[in-house]
Amino acid sequence: MKEWYLRQTPRDRLIVLGVAALAVVCLIYVLLWHPLVTGSASAKRAIETKQENLAFIQRAVPALQNQAAPSSAQIDPNLQQLEAYQLVNALVNRQRLQPPPDRIEPAGSDRQGARVQFSAVPFDELVKVLAEIELYGYTISTMTLTRQPRAPGAVSARFNVEPI
Repeated sequence: MKEWYLRQTPRDRLIVLGVAALAVVCLIYVLLWHPLVTGSASAKRAIETKQENLAFIQRAVPALQNQAAPSSAQIDPNLQQLEAYQLVNALVNRQRLQPPPDRIEPAGSDRQGARVQFSAVPFDELVKVLAEIELYGYTISTMTLTRQPRAPGAVSARFNVEPI
């Protein structure tokens, strides 16, 4: 390479040096300068987005903390004595869940659990009942939900309740 360079005329050598210098400047720009500048701008945008999210969350926290828990979530000592299927039935009635379940029956080898089936029930209301069931020391062991296309927000549900 050196021999080739030395064989060139002085004018050509200057052109080669100029092109080499230009190539070095372009490489420095492409490999160092441009990534730093765009990365910095990208990082600034990410920080701004995260600050906006933090401000939103900080504004929402007091509002969420001020919301009182629903009175239906209080544990009723009379319901604690019931079997699982009776408890589910009582909680469904207390929440006035409509339509009522298609089936509530004892389940499990020791009959301590319950098997419940709804053909169409409002999902939001069902979740409240499920949360309340857990307050009484039961867990939902298996659950199958199917969206009801003709009724927005409704699902058909089958689930098993078992003691914890």
